[in-house]
Amino acid sequence: DGKVTGIVERSRKMVVGSYQQGRDHDFILPIDASFSRPIPVYYSGGIRPEAGEWVAVKFSGGAENGGALRGEVVDILGDPSDPKVEMMAAACRFSIPIHFPPEILAAAEAVPDRVSTEELEQRADLRAAPFITIDGEDARDFDDAVHVRRKEGGFRLYVAIADVSHYVPPGSLIDSEAFRRGTSVYFPGYCIPMLPEQLSNEICSLRPDVDRLVLVAEMVFDVSGHRTASKFYPAVINSQARMTYNSVQGYLDDEAHNDDDDVPDHLAQLPVMSELAQILEMRRHERGSLELDIPEPEVMLDRQGQPEAIRFARRLQSHRLIEEFMLASNEAVATFLDGQKQALPFRIHEPPDQDDFSALNAYLKTHARHLLTFDHDLHSELQKLVAALEDPTEKRIVSRLLLQSMKQARYSIENVGHYGLAADKYCHFTSPIRRYPDLAVHRLLKQNLARQEQVYDKEALASIAVQSSTRERLAVDAERDVQAMLSCRFMEGRVGLEFPGAISSVQKFGLFVELDEFPVEGLVHIARLEEDYYHFDAETNRLIGERIGQIFSVGMPVKISVESVNIARREIDFTLASTAGKKKFPAVPRKGRRRRR
Repeated sequence: DGKVTGIVERSRKMVVGSYQQGRDHDFILPIDASFSRPIPVYYSGGIRPEAGEWVAVKFSGGAENGGALRGEVVDILGDPSDPKVEMMAAACRFSIPIHFPPEILAAAEAVPDRVSTEELEQRADLRAAPFITIDGEDARDFDDAVHVRRKEGGFRLYVAIADVSHYVPPGSLIDSEAFRRGTSVYFPGYCIPMLPEQLSNEICSLRPDVDRLVLVAEMVFDVSGHRTASKFYPAVINSQARMTYNSVQGYLDDEAHNDDDDVPDHLAQLPVMSELAQILEMRRHERGSLELDIPEPEVMLDRQGQPEAIRFARRLQSHRLIEEFMLASNEAVATFLDGQKQALPFRIHEPPDQDDFSALNAYLKTHARHLLTFDHDLHSELQKLVAALEDPTEKRIVSRLLLQSMKQARYSIENVGHYGLAADKYCHFTSPIRRYPDLAVHRLLKQNLARQEQVYDKEALASIAVQSSTRERLAVDAERDVQAMLSCRFMEGRVGLEFPGAISSVQKFGLFVELDEFPVEGLVHIARLEEDYYHFDAETNRLIGERIGQIFSVGMPVKISVESVNIARREIDFTLASTAGKKKFPAVPRKGRRRRR
């Protein structure tokens, strides 16, 4: 037994709330349901928030030693009816800085906006090579450009990455802010960048028809996809085209250009790129790399920023093309630096433990499939499992269960390899505009190429690995939170409608169901399974009815009715369509809810 005698430190440093002006003091009404009371606040800025505006509040005074909560308004987010404001609120919730301090913006403004003649010295001039960028439709920060040539016995691949380290010296104001942020955060229609836009969208962005400074990974592959040579060097390029995944895929699918002799060089290389990418993918698969093709939800926003559609994003060969080239260059850089006895922030993925597969094996057992064991090559077992799945819904469910069974990838100076990619040495090199470890690796690469003094000691690199891993997790959590919020907004207008779906997860408290029509998940709480009393079988991961023997298991198709939506809690409640219209138990909080017999 014990009792709380005092609060040493609060885990939450900030809260978002609706600003209200009181008679004695101003206060906020927190939008987070975990705060049940108004919080007194003060504002020391220039323009006072208007009543009803959402503001970010940093706790101060008694909050740190367990006293009464109070705080200072540190940011005015704006009108809560603006969807962008709700995204900024989510960022604050996960301690993600939104705005850059004035001194950081001033430092970014001081960076030249074009490449000078002096900066071209000691760099390879690749401006005549047909480099292209391939990104999504809405991308503005182009940090990689690619070029491929067919050569006797194989291919020569050039991956040019924006030389951010040239403009952001270690220890500078911009560098310190980038380290603090760790990564860019991407929400639908809105980005919180790691670097000020003056850098990320301008001088460091590999836009077409302008000179840009880059670090190049030049790699030679044989016809089987084995890397036979590689070298790295600073260069200058002039991208010949800004292409999208859709435009590249359209060109690859159109066979009319095969008979056209007057094809520009940057387009003529696309079929060669596709061929090399497929060979590299096959080579990875042969060595044991796991290919979990889990479609990502994609939210389509209208002009007001409201979700008008949610769908599974299409995964094209053009996506795989860029992914394979980035994976290849990341692996080549890690191999080179490790060969130089250089400490670096590796990207590691530790092997799973047998106990981690309990949920997946429970699914396989109930669906009469071969269970995973550690008696043979696990990589091969997992590959065979995924390859044997033909039904798209089942493949999605199994792939997610498999992903949940894996440990999270992270950064570390202690290399244990990357299990998912079956790579002995791997790091992040290809996105220095949006990931801090990539920027650090660029500095290490340039240091080793020029035989300069150490940029980082081992302790500093360990700090970068820990900070970057932490910031990455917060960014992922924030992105999922916004995805959940938009899913709730999308389903808000569909309360009472029925949809087919499949059970994606079974818990003690109920069933999570993912809809077939939209990538949206909701809960059928056990209290709404009214025709029987259900026991949770942890061994088989099923809910089993006591009286009539009805069983609910992962993958089972069901039809649901949308019962209710709670945007603040990011919750969507379903009822099985077979029970719709019957007497319902009153809604109860998800935490600690129990069904009485």
